Amino acid sequence: MPADRPLAPDPTSRASITTTVALYALLWVVSSFNPIATFRSALAQQRALVAQHHTDRPYPWTIWFDLLDFALGFGWTMLLPIAWGVARTYSDRSLRSLIIVALGLPILVAMTGLLQSETSRVWNFMLPLVLLPAAIELSHWPRAARAVAYLAMLILMLAIGHNMVFMLP
Repeated sequence: MPADRPLAPDPTSRASITTTVALYALLWVVSSFNPIATFRSALAQQRALVAQHHTDRPYPWTIWFDLLDFALGFGWTMLLPIAWGVARTYSDRSLRSLIIVALGLPILVAMTGLLQSETSRVWNFMLPLVLLPAAIELSHWPRAARAVAYLAMLILMLAIGHNMVFMLP
């Protein structure tokens, strides 16, 4: 990890955040879509699923399996860039705090048992935070190395998707 590169905010990150906020605002204005109400509805549905399947996945066993499911959901190939991104940003106090929150949130959610089971689907709202250190790290990689990482993620996603078993009613 070269220390001579500054950790200034990437213009692409600003554009991504601005675009996401703008799209949600446009969606809200055009169709009255309410992301907060959607989240509340998903939380209510999740509570119903946990109540229905509480004997299949008892707490605290869900902690490990939920974190593992979440890691599989975001493509576990990103674990190494996440670790390197954490190491790269450790000396930057503001980024260090953000990274602690980003990685601490899924651990806190798993330990509290707030959103048990179906984590690769339900925990999607935490993906941008968790992948932040990976994005910081990948932005410093050469284009060919990034392409290999993205290709590995694609292959992994296709393999997992092909082998998924869905619960039937």
